[in-house]
Amino acid sequence: MRLIIFSFVFTGILCFANCNKNDGDLVPINQATMFNCHNKQQWNETSVANALIGKWKWIYSESYWAPENGKSTESRNIILELFSDSTMTLTEDGTLNGGAKWIVGISDVDTYGIGLDTAITGLVRGRIFFCGNLLEFNDSYIDGSDNYFRRIE
Repeated sequence: MRLIIFSFVFTGILCFANCNKNDGDLVPINQATMFNCHNKQQWNETSVANALIGKWKWIYSESYWAPENGKSTESRNIILELFSDSTMTLTEDGTLNGGAKWIVGISDVDTYGIGLDTAITGLVRGRIFFCGNLLEFNDSYIDGSDNYFRRIE
C-alpha cells in the first residue's frame, strides 16, 4: 500500500515539475506592472522618441490568442536599433535584415506608437510602454502580439 501511495505522490511531483513553463519562457514583467510603471511618467511624442533611441534586444513575445504560450525569444538574437536621425535597423545574429525611417505618433488614447516608412518587421506594432530597461510594443489590445525588448545600449 505504501508503495502505491509513494508511486502516486512521486508521479504527481514529476508531472508538476515537468508541466510548468521553463523559467526562460516567463514574461519579463506582468502587464499591470508594466502599465503602472510606464504611467509614472508623463509622455509626449518627443519623450517617447528620445526613450526609443538606442539598441534593443527582442526578449519575449506573447500572442493575444494564446498568452499561455508566450515564449522567450532571447536565443533569436534579434536587435532593433533606433537612431536619433529617425532611422532604424533590424539585425539577426549580426546580419542586417532591413532598415527604415520611423516616426512617433498617437497609437491609442494617451499612448504612442511608431510608424515605419518600410515594413521591415511586425515586432514594433502597437502601443509603446517603457519600464526601466524594458520596452513593450503592446498590440494585444487589438488582438495582436505583445513584444518585449531589453535595452542593451
